[in-house]
Amino acid sequence: MHVMTPTAGALLACTALIACGGGDWESVKIEKQAPAASSVRLEGCVVDGAGRPAARAVQALRPDGQLAGTTVSAADGVFRVDVPARAVLRVESLGPSSDGITLMTGETSLSLGGCLRG
Repeated sequence: MHVMTPTAGALLACTALIACGGGDWESVKIEKQAPAASSVRLEGCVVDGAGRPAARAVQALRPDGQLAGTTVSAADGVFRVDVPARAVLRVESLGPSSDGITLMTGETSLSLGGCLRG
């Protein structure tokens, strides 16, 4: 009677898997990764003190105060601006009692979850 130890069984299983997985190495396709985006589209909205859509200037600033993007919201309050990818930015509206938000961009477009008050 032959008894197989767990180690011998594992070695036999590994050998069988290696033998099955050989294949043709020339058929392996290596895909290049797309280059990282240098800018992303940021979308949001601006409302006035009463919560109504407002046409206001909007700016995106880097932590050092350098301007990273600027635009004006439309009459419906919606704005779109291209800003640097992978950056920490302060996005704010310019107007009476304006506010802003600090965010970090990634590599895809993003939309603010709420409106800037300005």
